[in-house]
Amino acid sequence: MIISLQSSLGIQFSKEYLLLVYLKKFLKEIVIDRHELIPYPLNLSKEEWESYCLQEISRFIKENRVGKENVWVGIPRSEVLLRFITLPFSAEENLPEVIRYELGKYIPFPEEDIYFDFITLEKDGEEKTLRILLMVIKKDVLERYLSIFKKVGITPLGMELSFSSLLNLFLLGRENGTGTNGPVALINIESQIFEIIWISKGVPKYSRAVEFKTDRVTDRVREIEEEVRNSFRVTFPIQAQKEREGKESSLVFLTGNGVKGDLIESLNSSGAIKVQILPTADISSRLNFSDSFPPELTPGVGLALRGINRVPWNINILPQPLRKKTSKIGLYLSFFLFFMGLVLLSTLGMSIIVKDRIELNNLQREINSLKSEVISIQNIQNEAQEIINRIECLKKIKDSEFSKLEILKELSNILPSSVWLTSFRYYKQEIQISGYAASASDLIAVLDSSPLFSSSEFTAPITRDQRGRESFKIKTRIERR
Repeated sequence: MIISLQSSLGIQFSKEYLLLVYLKKFLKEIVIDRHELIPYPLNLSKEEWESYCLQEISRFIKENRVGKENVWVGIPRSEVLLRFITLPFSAEENLPEVIRYELGKYIPFPEEDIYFDFITLEKDGEEKTLRILLMVIKKDVLERYLSIFKKVGITPLGMELSFSSLLNLFLLGRENGTGTNGPVALINIESQIFEIIWISKGVPKYSRAVEFKTDRVTDRVREIEEEVRNSFRVTFPIQAQKEREGKESSLVFLTGNGVKGDLIESLNSSGAIKVQILPTADISSRLNFSDSFPPELTPGVGLALRGINRVPWNINILPQPLRKKTSKIGLYLSFFLFFMGLVLLSTLGMSIIVKDRIELNNLQREINSLKSEVISIQNIQNEAQEIINRIECLKKIKDSEFSKLEILKELSNILPSSVWLTSFRYYKQEIQISGYAASASDLIAVLDSSPLFSSSEFTAPITRDQRGRESFKIKTRIERR
C-alpha cells in the first residue's frame, strides 16, 4: 500500500475517445494508480456526447475513489486556434494590451466570442523581438466542457491542449529536459486524425492537427510524410536545406493509440522520413515512474503530470476567473499526516524495543536468582566427576595388578615337582624367586612358556650343594598374553 503525498487526475478529451489517468506521487516515485481509455459510441449527438462523458467521468471517479481537488483537463488540438506571432521588444511592457489590440490580425472571430491566452516562447536579443504563442478557443466550445465538470462537481485547475501535455512529457523525459539541439517532431496519431509538433532546443515551433482523408495505410503514410516535409521546410528553412544536402537529419517520434506496426514499417520503408516510437520506457524511468506506460496513455500521463510536477511550459487556456483557486492546505496536511505517521511508526518501534528490554531484564533477574542453585549443582557435578575419575583410576590399577595367589598358582602348575622355592618377591610387575632344582637351567624355558611370564633370566650363577641340588635365583616379568 502506497501512502501518496500528492495525486492528480488528467482527463483528456479526444475526437475519438475519453482518456483518464490518475497519478499518485510518493516522495520521488510516481505511480499510475488508475487509467482508462474509453472510446465514444458512434453517431452521438452533442447532447448524447456530453451525457456519455459525464456518466463515464463520474463512474471512473466513484469506482476508483479518485479525488477531485487536483484535476487537469486536455482538449483536442483541433478545437484551439494557435498562432505563432512575432512582436518587438517594446511590446513586452504592455503585452496583454498589445495582443488584444492586434487580435483581429490573427483570428477570424469576434473578440466577444472567444477566450484567448498567450505565452512568451523566446526572446531574440539580436533581432530585438519576442516570439509569442497565441491560443484562442471559442467560448461555446470551452463552456461545453466546463458544463460537464460542473455537473460532476469538479473545478479544474487548468485546461490545455493535447499538444502541450505531450510536449511537456517529452521534454521532462528527455535528458536535461531539452531533447536534442536539432529539430524534433512529435506526432500523436489517432484512428482518424494526427497531430504534429515541431520542437527545437526545447521550444515549440509549429503545431497542427490533420484529419486523415482515407483509411488506406499507404495513403495515410503519404499524408504524414507530406505534412512532415512541408512543415519542416516552412519552420526550419536552413535545416531543411542542410538535410537535403545530407548534412543534418531530424528526429520524428510517433505516439498515440493509432500507432500500428504496419504504419511504422511503411513510413520507414518509404525512405522519406525515419520514425521511432516515443521511448516511453526511458521517459518513465527518468521521471521515476514505478512502471512504464504504453504510447496511447502519453497525452493523459503528460496532463496528469502537470498536477504533481513542474513542467517546462505552463499553458492554460482556462480564463483566470474560471480557474480554481489553488490551496496548499491539502499538501501541507498530507506532509503533516506523513510526518505524524513517521512519528507513530518511530514510537511503535521504540515501544517494541522498550518492551524487549524489560523482558530481557526480567530474564536476567531470574537467571541471577537461579545462579547460586546452578553453582551448587555444578559443584556437586564436579565432585561426582572427581569420584568417578578415582574409581576409574582404581579400576585401571586393579586391572593392571595380578593377584599373588594367581602367580603362585601358576608357578606351582608349571614348575617341575623336583623344584622347591625358598623365597618369592613381587614388585612392580616383576617377581624374583630362588630355590633348588634337580636341573635349574631348564627353568628359564619353563617360565617363558607360561602366558603369565616373560623375559625370564638368572640373577646369579647356578651352584650345586653337597646333596647335588642346583641352587638358582631367577627374575621374570608378569605379562598377560
